[in-house]
Order: sequence, then C-alpha cells, then structure tokens
Amino acid sequence: MRLRLSQQATELAYSVFLVVLIPAAVIGSTLWLTSQVKSNFDLELRRKANLANEVFGVSVANALRTSSTDQAAQTIQSLIDESRRHAPDIEQLSVAVPDADKFKTLASSDPAKPGRSDESIQTQFAYSRAQSVASLIASGEGESRQWLVATPVLGPDGQPIAVTSMRVSLHAADELMASTLRTTFIVLAVILVVIILLLLNHFRFVEYAELFRKQKELDQMKDDFISIATHELKAPMSVIKGYLSMILEEKLPKAPADMAKIAYDQTDRLGRLVTDLLDVSRIEQGRTKYNIGSVDLPATIGPMMGNFEVKAKDKKIGLRYAPPENLPAVKADPDRVMEIFTNLIDNAIKYSRTGTVRIEHTVSPAAVMTAVSDTGIGMSPEEQGKLFQRFYRAKNDDTKDIAGTGLGLWIIKQYIEAMGGTITVTSEKGKGTTFSVLLPRVTPEAPQTD
Repeated sequence: MRLRLSQQATELAYSVFLVVLIPAAVIGSTLWLTSQVKSNFDLELRRKANLANEVFGVSVANALRTSSTDQAAQTIQSLIDESRRHAPDIEQLSVAVPDADKFKTLASSDPAKPGRSDESIQTQFAYSRAQSVASLIASGEGESRQWLVATPVLGPDGQPIAVTSMRVSLHAADELMASTLRTTFIVLAVILVVIILLLLNHFRFVEYAELFRKQKELDQMKDDFISIATHELKAPMSVIKGYLSMILEEKLPKAPADMAKIAYDQTDRLGRLVTDLLDVSRIEQGRTKYNIGSVDLPATIGPMMGNFEVKAKDKKIGLRYAPPENLPAVKADPDRVMEIFTNLIDNAIKYSRTGTVRIEHTVSPAAVMTAVSDTGIGMSPEEQGKLFQRFYRAKNDDTKDIAGTGLGLWIIKQYIEAMGGTITVTSEKGKGTTFSVLLPRVTPEAPQTD
C-alpha cells in the first residue's frame, strides 16, 4: 500500500514538474531565439549601411577631385537628396571636410547644417583612423534606434579627404521584430494552453489508470471467488443428488416421492447454475480447452433426442430430427458441440407450449449450418438484441414461470466463436424462434502424389 501511494505521489510530482518546465522552456527558448535574430538583424543592417556609405563616398571623392568646393558641395547635395528619396530609412546624410583643426559640414540632408562645424567624435575618429565607425544610438526618449555610421572618403593617395556620416533608422526593423514577437507570443500562449490541457488530461489518465487497476483487481477477486465457491459447492451437491436419485429409485409412498422429486429437481437446477458459473469463470480467464477434431453431427445430436423425448412428450410438443445422408463432418470439439445443442434443444422445448421443435442441417461449400426451430413464445427485436448478454433473461408474462440462469446462450456463443463458427437468431413474438449455428466443415486432405 505504501509503495502504491509512493508511486502515485511520484506521478503527481512528475506531472507538476512538466507543467512548470515545459512552458518555462518554451518561453525561454522563444526569448533567446528572438534576441539572437534581433542582434543578427542589427549587425546585417550596420554592414549594409557601411557599404552604402562607402559607395556614396566614391561619388563624393570624384566630386571633390574634379570640381571646386562650391560646385562639389552642390553636386554632393544633389547626391544626398537623391539617396534620401530612394532610401527612406536614411534619417540623415552629411559630408564633412577638414577645416583647419576642425571639420565643416559641406552638404547635408539637414538644411541647417551646411557651412557649420561638425564636432562629432565619430567624424573625428573616422578621419584620424581612416576607418569606418558605427554607433547604435537613439534619437530621443521613446524614439526608434539608429545606426550612425561615419566613413572616411579617401583621396587618390589613400589619405582621408572627407567624412560621410549616415544615420540609418531601425524603426522598420524594430516594428517587424515587435510584430513577429507579438505573433510568436500569441502562438506561444495557444501552445501553452494546449500543453496545460494535455497535462491536466494526463492527471486524469493517471487517475483512470489507478481506477482501471483497481477494477482489474476486483474482477480478479470476483473470478477467484466464483471459481472457489463453485468448486466447493459442486462436490456436496453431487453427493446430495446421488442420494436423492437412490431414494427415488425405491418404492416410496406418493407424498415422500413427490418431495424427493422436488428436492432432486432443485438440486439439479443448482448444479446447472454451478456448472454455468464454472464455465463463465474458465472462459473469462482463458482456461477453456478445446479438443478440435472431426465431429459427425448426426452421431452427436441423434443420441440426445432420446433424452428430450420424454420432456417434449410431457408438454405435448413434437420433436423432429431427420439428418440427411452423407452429411459432411464439421471441425469442432465434440463435447462443446454436445453442450451447444443440449442448450438450444432444451430451450426450444422449455419456451414452447405447443407445436414442434425441429433440428435441420444445411450444407454450404465451407460450413454446415444447423438450425434449431420452435413454435414457441418468440421474442421481440429488443429482446433479441440483448439475448447473448450474460445473465440476460427476457422478463414478461410468458417467461415468469420458466427457470434459468441467463448464462447458457452467452456460454455457447463463446464456444461457437472459439471454434470458428457463428450463431444467429431470428424470432417473431408469438410465432417461434430459430437459432442457426454455423460450424466450419472439415477440409478434405489433398491426395498425395508420388
């Protein structure tokens, strides 16, 4: 018991661990991947901005080399305006040239800057080091981020003659990342809900598994009880029935003989119940053995007719069995075949008040069908649908005085299906019932050839 409780506690702790771990892992991996993508995107945009600056610098160098300062300024200003029209992400583009120990803005997308000093550290550093400088900045509180790229413009001798400064906005990229992140978190939320529902369902599966295990234990206890109880009942009932049979064989006065007959019949009825319970227990536990072989149906059913003639005659019911000649043998267990038709013929007589009970055979290429028909009380379609259930007995005015366990038909159905056959029923209320048992024919052995 302690081990079972420990197992349940472990399963519960494992489930709670999954509820916490899986969402945390999904959220963490999503945030990490998003940050990596954003970082890579920023670096790629910086690389492109620097490349654009270098390309623009070639045009600036040509203008400075071939024109006067004023003409070069006009040419560069036109290039700046053209670049801005074709690249809206360029927030600002300026060109500064050395002016004594400072720098003067020669042309700019900002109309207020041309002619003014450029004192930015990026411009000074790019000029002095003759290499590009890039800084990630924000234009103001809550504003979008920008790359500020300062690239030296080299002259024919490879020395810097000017510096181009470009501000490239990351607003579009940030909006795209934010939109992607929002979509990702929406999808993530849906996934988390699904995961949580699955884990909650897992809790239910754990509970169902425990209930199923307990149910199996109860079923096993029930089967064990039936097996033990029926075995213990069978021996004393056999002794009682034997002594009652001996008493009935003696010449007794009518009253004691009637009492002994009633006791004998009730003992016989109890014995059939015990036998049925034993058969049910064996079938459910898979302990029923079948000795499959060739069975001659007329040789099996014929001798049974004598046992039923007295019972049929007492109820004034006809009993007809005329098997055809050369009826093919069937592949079955002879003892089970005897039980099957004993049950069906006994029921046919039991549930008939007048008329005739017939047993007839029909042969097909693969099987032999044996029909047991009566002209008895019949059944409704609803009753037929439940007929082969365990412990089911039709309850109506016609059956209230007829004894039975409700197990016989269920048992013989299991026997028939285990031997590869089928059983069906057709019936009409007040007109009779026909049970049809189909058993496979014995396959003839192929002739051997040398």
